[in-house]
Amino acid sequence: MKKYLVMFLMIVVFLCGCELEQDFLNTEDNASDSTVSNTATGAPASFSEYVMDYTDVEGYSFHVVCKVSPWILRSNAEVLNATWDSIADGQELPTINTWGFQKHGDIYSYTEYYTPSFNAKIDDMYYALGTIEITNVTEGFSFTTERPGYPKVQILKDAFVRYGEKLITRVYFGSEVRTSTLGIIANAKMTSDQWGPVPFVIAYAEHYTPNNPNGENYEKVETLPFYLCHLEVSNTDNVQMIIKHLEENSST
Repeated sequence: MKKYLVMFLMIVVFLCGCELEQDFLNTEDNASDSTVSNTATGAPASFSEYVMDYTDVEGYSFHVVCKVSPWILRSNAEVLNATWDSIADGQELPTINTWGFQKHGDIYSYTEYYTPSFNAKIDDMYYALGTIEITNVTEGFSFTTERPGYPKVQILKDAFVRYGEKLITRVYFGSEVRTSTLGIIANAKMTSDQWGPVPFVIAYAEHYTPNNPNGENYEKVETLPFYLCHLEVSNTDNVQMIIKHLEENSST
C-alpha cells in the first residue's frame, strides 16, 4: 500500500511542479487511536496531537501543533458537543442543514470554485474536530503588525483518495468562517510570533442501506489513523501540512 501511495504522490508532485519533503517529526498520540468514538457519555473525546517543524523558502522556521479528535457521529450529540465546546471558543458547529449544502432529491451537494465538489446521500455525518496552532521560531526575526508573517498550512484527512467526494471542512479565523472540500486551508496572518489555536472541523457523510446497516462508510472511516507531513511548493511560499491515513505508520 505504501508503495502505491508513494508512486501516486510522485505523479502529483510532477504534475504540480512541487518539491515534496516528508517529515514524520515529533508525532505524539495522546489518544489511544483515531477511530470512531462510540462513547455514550457527554465527556469530551480525547485528542491526538501532531507536531511538525519546518522552514519555508524564505528561511522562516515554524513550529506547528495540530490536535484532532477521533471521528464522532453527529447523532452522538452529547460527545460531539462536549468535544467541540472544549475547543470552539464560542464558534458554532455546523449541522447538516448549516453547511451550505444544496439538496436535490436525496442528494446533498456543495459547489466550490464553480464545480460540484461534494455529492452524497446523508443520513448522518462523521466529525473530526481539532485545532491548529503555529509559532514562529525563527531566530532574530519576529512578526509584528508592521511586519506580519503569512504561513499557509493545509490539513487533509487523505491527500490522495478524496473520500469519494464526501468530505467537507470548515475552519474558523475569528469572525471569518471558511468552508471547503479541499481540506482545512489556513492562510494565517501572523502579527505576532504566536497564531491560534484555531478550531476546525472535518466531516464525512454516512448513509445507511439494507446491505450496510452500520453505514456504507463505517469500516473505512473507523480505520483511518493519521500521519503528518508537509509539502512545500517550490514556486511560492506555500507550505501544506497533510494529515492522512497510512496503515503502515499507524503505530507511530
